[in-house]
Amino acid sequence: MNPLNCGVRTVLAALAAVLLPASVAAHSCPVAIGSAPTIMGALASRVAAQASAIAVIPPPFGPPQGDLDPGLRQFLDGSRDFAFLTREISEPDLAAFRRGHQGRAPVILPIAAGAWNRFGSVDAVVVIVNRANPLRSLRLQQIDGIFSATRWRAGPMLTHWRQLGLGGALGRQPIRIMGSGGWVGVESARALTLRRHVLSMGSHVGRWRAAPDGGEEAQVVERVGADAAAIGFTGAGHLNRTVRAIAIEGVAASGASAASGRYPLLRTVDLLFDAPEGHIDSRLAALAEWLLSEKGQQLIAQQGDFAALPKFTLHTARLHLSGLGRASACP
Repeated sequence: MNPLNCGVRTVLAALAAVLLPASVAAHSCPVAIGSAPTIMGALASRVAAQASAIAVIPPPFGPPQGDLDPGLRQFLDGSRDFAFLTREISEPDLAAFRRGHQGRAPVILPIAAGAWNRFGSVDAVVVIVNRANPLRSLRLQQIDGIFSATRWRAGPMLTHWRQLGLGGALGRQPIRIMGSGGWVGVESARALTLRRHVLSMGSHVGRWRAAPDGGEEAQVVERVGADAAAIGFTGAGHLNRTVRAIAIEGVAASGASAASGRYPLLRTVDLLFDAPEGHIDSRLAALAEWLLSEKGQQLIAQQGDFAALPKFTLHTARLHLSGLGRASACP
């Protein structure tokens, strides 16, 4: 059995035991219907078997994109009530949700942090250079200057290593960007994280700088590891001895900085739902409140495939949830 699914099964068994008696035992309302990606299939099965009073997540489960998963597509068009996502919602899926919900964007509530460096468990995004490259840290403005065509962070376009303070032969080399296949067409999950959190600023949407010889995202570690003048980004779970994850804004790329919430490019597991006029379905509120509770977060941490939310992220998520009104689904 897949150890990830075993772990999620453990989380959901405990969730059902703790959540249901207190918050939904008395419900006689229609159940909420949701979707979940493949890696949360065990969670969906447990909800269907033991939490039918509050929610069901019918199989089959698919990748976390609407054009690949019928269940997620039904959430986007308004015929399901909620969705779990293990990546940021893609631009096409966001547009589809707006079409199905009178122009509204979904409420996106983080309920767990990705594991720092476990591939397949929503690992953090890291910017990497070759081991022979002496660069140790970049500011967000500099990352924007390397990867962005728009440069909303008001820095210069960075094309050569000397602009980052490197001397000698490497300083004279152009910065070779790897992995551009990850943002041509539909962006990869990691590219979407970098664009939204670094290249974009407020309402200003960042655009990628062209890097036609950059190859595919899956080749980034191999290509950066073979080229001292290359740079790219990948998941922390892909790191090997040929590359180094650089610090961002002086914060080391490490499990400790991830746990503290200081590392800027963490990813989360999210619960998405509609909130017309600022009101959330009371059944979903009960689920979300438990997931963000001390017991819910402790259980996620103990289970180990995902991590508890950093304190500031958890506090912000709780405030967001508490600011929403409650709407009963009962007739």
